[in-house]
Amino acid sequence: MLQCIFLLSDSGEVMLEKQLTGHRVDRSICAWFWEQAISQGDSFKLVPVIASPTHYLFQIVREGITFLTCTQVEMPPLMGIEMIGLRDHLTLMEPSSLKTLDTIEFRKIRVSKKQIGTDRRVGDLYVVESLHLPQSTFPVALSSFYILRPLSIVTTAVLFILSHNTIFHERTKHIEINCHFVRQHLQSASISLPFISSALQLVDFFTKTHTTAQLLEEMIDNGFPLTTEPNILREMIPPPNIVSKMLSVVTGNSSNVSNTLPGATATCVPWRTMDLKHSNNEVYVDLVEEMDAIINRDGALVKCEVYGEVQVNSHLSGLPDLTLSFANPSILNDVRFHPCVRFRPWESHQILSFVPPDGQFKLMSYRVKKLKSTPIYVKPQLTSDSGTCRVSVLVGIRNDPGKTIDSITVQFQLPPCILSADLTSNHGTVNILADKTCSWSVGRIPKDKAPSMSGTLVLETGLERLHVFPTFKVGFRIMGVALSGLQIDKLDLKNLPNRPYKGFRALTRAGEFEVRS
Repeated sequence: MLQCIFLLSDSGEVMLEKQLTGHRVDRSICAWFWEQAISQGDSFKLVPVIASPTHYLFQIVREGITFLTCTQVEMPPLMGIEMIGLRDHLTLMEPSSLKTLDTIEFRKIRVSKKQIGTDRRVGDLYVVESLHLPQSTFPVALSSFYILRPLSIVTTAVLFILSHNTIFHERTKHIEINCHFVRQHLQSASISLPFISSALQLVDFFTKTHTTAQLLEEMIDNGFPLTTEPNILREMIPPPNIVSKMLSVVTGNSSNVSNTLPGATATCVPWRTMDLKHSNNEVYVDLVEEMDAIINRDGALVKCEVYGEVQVNSHLSGLPDLTLSFANPSILNDVRFHPCVRFRPWESHQILSFVPPDGQFKLMSYRVKKLKSTPIYVKPQLTSDSGTCRVSVLVGIRNDPGKTIDSITVQFQLPPCILSADLTSNHGTVNILADKTCSWSVGRIPKDKAPSMSGTLVLETGLERLHVFPTFKVGFRIMGVALSGLQIDKLDLKNLPNRPYKGFRALTRAGEFEVRS
């Protein structure tokens, strides 16, 4: 890793210094380097890698200017040399050599300005590449390859060139002649372009907001995460709306960053706004679970587990302290918590103690593994012979959860060798999409009959039997039941002015539920 870069003049003076890491390299290394260069003569300048008593040095000499960089760790020498500009990565050329080129390009590398002598400054280093600008239109004669005329002159000259040539490379952001269609009509006076002030530009008024940039500026400080709590960011930078956009146009102030620091930034609960007041204090706790299962072609359960979340919707005044306990927390695996949860009570007693954020949030997630059964069964049967395949699928309840199972769906992808399909069901609807996806919407299972789907698949010509069997993906939803068996014991609330309302709910739906045929 390179630590610094020095630019040395032909007399050994440090013209430019750039420290690349937090560990600053003293300029005494340059004095040591120059003493070695004087004592060993010109042969020393041909050595690209030099080992000093404290550093490894990489050097490149171009037209009397020495690029010197330092590192204290071993690294590939070619990498260090290329970093400071060897070969095609950084080729600084004299004005005389530019005359031999048919095409040139300036790509600006910003460097810090430093006074040299009394009246000259190091401005910008430029990389010479291929922009496809004609040699005859080269704008500025460089006094030397590293001392440039003022940047405004160069910029103005380049713009002058661009306005007189209608064919450019993509790198100029002016592509081909069709980009100059409006300009040509303007010159022929077939159209006119009147001036419109910025206040009347609706595209700026409705679309060009700076909310994203302002959020990034508050979230990241010098490349490190700073403020990432949504509650604080929402107070510092209110979400844009029509009123704020109108005010920014009228007042001329495009920034919507608050002038006051949110009070939550100075507390130990930054996820919660201070001095919250609600007319109705209420909190709702939801257990939302997804069942993942794999059933092989013999009907055996290969895998069955539940991924769940504890979702809380809190509307409580002041600074409440909540405690949530479960009747059987030992079944939980792979638990993850919201930052508001105190870890020590859970580690010792499996109790969730927390000061909740305001509104809806995910309190924790968990996984329950190695379940023994599924609430429904799907039994596919495929038999093929003489270029056709007979399909039969049965759906029913395996273990009654005590609540209604609804939104049952069965989907499968027809194999590529299927030319056509004719499928019907005695309950629900069957749809075959253009991408050969078959979707059977069962809904709820009736009590008087078992839903079934059957039909015939026509195979490609010359294919007698079906060799690729589809996988059936099942979906369902059960309200009021957590199939993992997790039960909430109680929810205690403290530091509240009056008694709040508490609500509990459970929901289980199918996740990656697959039945192989």
